[in-house]
Amino acid sequence: MKVYLIIISIIFSIIIFIQSINFLDKEKNHRTIRIIMISITNVLIFLIPVYGILHLTNKIQYLILIYSAFILTKKILRPINIKNIKFLFPIIILLICCFISIFFAFNKNEAINLFFKLFGYIGYIIIIMHLYKDYNSKLLIIKSVKLSSVFIIITGAYQLILNTSNIGLYSYYNPNTNDVRISMIFNDSLEAAVFTSIIITFILCELLNNKRSKILKLYDYLLIIILFGLLIETGSRTTLTSIAIAFFIFFILINLIKNHKIKFYMKVSLISTLILLGSNYAIQKLWQLDIFKRFLYVEKSIGVRSKFWNGAFEMFRDNIWGVGLGNFKYHALMYIPSSMAVFVFNNIKVVTTHAENTYLTILAEIGIVGFLTYLYIIIRSIIKAIKNLFKNKKTQNNNIFPILIIISLNVILINNMTTYFNDSQAIMSLFWIIIGLSSDTICTEKVSISSSRAPTKGLT
Repeated sequence: MKVYLIIISIIFSIIIFIQSINFLDKEKNHRTIRIIMISITNVLIFLIPVYGILHLTNKIQYLILIYSAFILTKKILRPINIKNIKFLFPIIILLICCFISIFFAFNKNEAINLFFKLFGYIGYIIIIMHLYKDYNSKLLIIKSVKLSSVFIIITGAYQLILNTSNIGLYSYYNPNTNDVRISMIFNDSLEAAVFTSIIITFILCELLNNKRSKILKLYDYLLIIILFGLLIETGSRTTLTSIAIAFFIFFILINLIKNHKIKFYMKVSLISTLILLGSNYAIQKLWQLDIFKRFLYVEKSIGVRSKFWNGAFEMFRDNIWGVGLGNFKYHALMYIPSSMAVFVFNNIKVVTTHAENTYLTILAEIGIVGFLTYLYIIIRSIIKAIKNLFKNKKTQNNNIFPILIIISLNVILINNMTTYFNDSQAIMSLFWIIIGLSSDTICTEKVSISSSRAPTKGLT
């Protein structure tokens, strides 16, 4: 299966690279070097889900870090755009908080490694701000993320069909049989669920592109249904709730911008789904799925997680500047009952690395300033996207990116409440790409073309 993934990666990478070059070359407003760099970046974005399984994670992180550093070095010799300074300022503050936390870390090497990884993720923002200056080039990011769903579908189907295989969509561990999956795309079902739900939001927003044919839009609907089926299979209650809220917000925003074509397709999809669910067979099959049974035990799950949450908050109270990036596990046993904080994986005792909550883990690791800055970055992006959406209601294609930012960040905000994904290379890459897109969510095609021809100063 791994060989097949490599072959698929190579074939689709070549296709994406060639399509990106052809698409941008038609615009006749991009320099050759910029077209090539955008095409390479699109390939890197497409390969995000399989970096780990192809052993490319560290190499890609270093590549992005070096390239973003090159851009900053090149641009720092010119006057820097004030708007970009305002956008990057809280991100710089977050980096400073992470750097300060290194001095309080028990394991400084681990904190330093995570700090440089964060630099790599933030490199996506620099690359997007520098290369993707117009609507059409940014649209290629959505297409690349959407195409990465091919890895989710293939490995997900493989895992469902060959349940005894040692490869699939996500890893799992059965303590009773010591049954361990290896060489998975994602570490666990929650990581797979969140990444899949973010991809669904990207596909939803591409439906707003009025230039797409009806056949391509029907293909997108089919893709959403398949991914939603795999999402249910992962058994994540929080993720299923978050994607339901994302759909609800999407419908509201669509109604506000009055995109009647999309509303028609959505009604057809909703009616078709209700007909499908209306059969007795479908109801019985759905009820047998573990995810629906798990909703009955929400109270018990919250009770267990509350022990982690309380422990993380107490850890913060004792270490107001944080215990250091990635150092939560070295303090966990002091604040969380050992029966919960320690679990056995492959006959080895492992201490939990997080507080079953991203916000509290960040609070405990990098302190109150870093925590508030992290929240500010997300909330600011959502608020800016909402303002831009209402400012450009009449330009329907122009609403793709504000809506994408709103619903995708809402999915991340909700899932952050019950788990921690800052150690997930795939999810963190998408998160910072979304933040990068929020650097300029207002752009019409005419404005973008004229602005790309005009000389620019700084990171634009």
